[in-house]
Amino acid sequence: MEDIRATEINEDCKHVLNKETLNMKIDEIYEFDLNGYIVYRNFLSQSDVQKINNILDDAKVKIEPKMGKFSFLPLSPYFFDLMAHPKTLEILRVMLGDWFRFDHAIGLEMDKTSKACQPIHAGLLKEQRSFFYQWIHGQMRNGLVKVIYALNDVNPGDGGFVCIPGSHKTNLDYYPKINSHLVVQPTLKAGDMLIFTEALVHGSKKWTAENRRRALIYSYAPGYFAWKNYDSMKDYLKLASDQLQKDLLRPPYVGGFDEFVFENAEGHLSTDANWAWYNHSRLPHSFDSLLIAKIKNRIITNVIKKIIKLISN
Repeated sequence: MEDIRATEINEDCKHVLNKETLNMKIDEIYEFDLNGYIVYRNFLSQSDVQKINNILDDAKVKIEPKMGKFSFLPLSPYFFDLMAHPKTLEILRVMLGDWFRFDHAIGLEMDKTSKACQPIHAGLLKEQRSFFYQWIHGQMRNGLVKVIYALNDVNPGDGGFVCIPGSHKTNLDYYPKINSHLVVQPTLKAGDMLIFTEALVHGSKKWTAENRRRALIYSYAPGYFAWKNYDSMKDYLKLASDQLQKDLLRPPYVGGFDEFVFENAEGHLSTDANWAWYNHSRLPHSFDSLLIAKIKNRIITNVIKKIIKLISN
């Protein structure tokens, strides 16, 4: 399909889209809105896939038998780079807004002898309403969003990730059986990236293929909430190699509440909290910068109050 951006679409569509859609094609936005998930083909190069598999093989990761899960983020700086992949962040900005944060990550590995599977679960407003999906003022709003990087081919009938397309907007709190005709298993090639909203009803079928199943899953959330207990994430800050990674690993809070003055990409003073996204360099502010700014604002406010009180007396 032609590479149509939101700024170039016809007048009939402009009333439902705004500038936050610039980082996704209109057909990608439509596909995600329709299905609750989208696959980006050949997102990682085959050399990247091989590099990841080599790191995991060398690390001899310990696989949790019930679900086939393993921890991988501390194994290599490469996994932190992948957490902050520029193209992935552009897409997530459309789905989650400017102030989103990284929440947690898990790896999955299983073969045909594994019993690992996961029943149909999740859906709209599940998990204390942290799974949600809606459109307001021309912008997509999501709760928890997951990014899956496939490290092997997934052919029809192999098993693994399954979902019910469109269930992120259903009006019924209902789970069909996992072998229902409504349940779809997306096919993937090694290097493909699948993004889905946790409002989508999904699960995992038993792996049946001769080859091993392996995938990395990164979870992201709006900046104001955490799904995973933040105490389990603090140690990762020490491993972050740049400010962008530290920003993604910040604790949850409502970002952008105060107005800040800072230099934009051209070196000019600005109060536009979105400027940094347009040069794809980092999130708008680091957590440390936000704390300092808030403290300064509080001090200034208190001084002004005292001056007003003195004048009034």
